[in-house]
Amino acid sequence: MDRSDEELVALFIGETRRVCGIDVKPTWTRVVRRQMPQYDIGHVGWLERIDAVLSGLPGLHVAG
Repeated sequence: MDRSDEELVALFIGETRRVCGIDVKPTWTRVVRRQMPQYDIGHVGWLERIDAVLSGLPGLHVAG
């Protein structure tokens, strides 16, 4: 989040070249800054435990 829009576009172009082996030359760019939450270590384990409990309770659904 500390990099400028120009730096992020240059990073994208460089990484696309490195990973895909192609040179991209965008005619226009737009940088949208959003952050995704970082889940704690063990988060997937919690989800698996919840699924296991819910599998024994048909008709009960959770969201959130």
